[in-house]
Amino acid sequence: LATIFAPYFIGRVVDRFGRRNLLVLAMLFTGLGCLITLVATNYAILLAGRILVVVFGSACLLVARLVVADVYTGAGLIRITARFTMLPVVAIIATPVLAGLIIDFSCYLSH
Repeated sequence: LATIFAPYFIGRVVDRFGRRNLLVLAMLFTGLGCLITLVATNYAILLAGRILVVVFGSACLLVARLVVADVYTGAGLIRITARFTMLPVVAIIATPVLAGLIIDFSCYLSH
């Protein structure tokens, strides 16, 4: 749900405070969300960290797309936008495979 509604609020914030400021802030809060998720001791803290990651991660993606739209036009814009669209799909597909390999080749939960 955060991914759906975040861009509506982020667009207004970008217009008010500028792209660079929001991008830096969004990257910092995305990192903070990752750290909170890493050290979470219960479900509520884990959920709070994930919400930070989703909201501010989508802000990073939105601002990056806006910058690309400013820099490129025509066929270049279409090519770069296609790459932006393809990368999250590849990441979603590759993540479980990589996680499985890490678990198989590490001592995670081994006795």
